[in-house]
Amino acid sequence: MVDVKITFVGLIQRLVRRREEAVLVPEETLYEEVREHGIKVSVILPGFVDTPLIPPNRQLDRSKMIQPNDIAQAVHYVLTSPASCCPVEITVRPQRTPYR
Repeated sequence: MVDVKITFVGLIQRLVRRREEAVLVPEETLYEEVREHGIKVSVILPGFVDTPLIPPNRQLDRSKMIQPNDIAQAVHYVLTSPASCCPVEITVRPQRTPYR
């Protein structure tokens, strides 16, 4: 059982990395094209967010998942950052694992 769980977690981690790479390369290109016009381009990469899109699951402790307000605060941070800087990438992960 442990080997299967470790393999599954490793697979998920590799898939997440590939997804992030697929998002970050175009983001970097767009950022370079529009930054001199005062336009900010930021990517927020959230971990498990407690939303209705996540079906009920006894193996997840929803109280340990990222809350939608946490992501809203990351967006607010980008929008209120000084004009002299751009937070181009924000990764938000649960502080504690939501897996039981």
